[in-house]
Amino acid sequence: TLLPDADLASDRTTARLVGVWHKVASVSLLGHIGELKWEQTEAGLEVALPVEKPCEHAFVLKIAGEKTTH
Repeated sequence: TLLPDADLASDRTTARLVGVWHKVASVSLLGHIGELKWEQTEAGLEVALPVEKPCEHAFVLKIAGEKTTH
């Protein structure tokens, strides 16, 4: 699902994803080795991006939700 309210902070080091309601279990940046710092709040999801980017043109965050049973 595309998140139209996703944006980068003015310093381009934090991605803010509005509308992430489900409980997030993990966040990773494809092409980046290592863990990312992230926080889920009532407003959405904030991800601290690494200083060294995996490429110049596009960034893909992999967001995994917690498994739930119904």
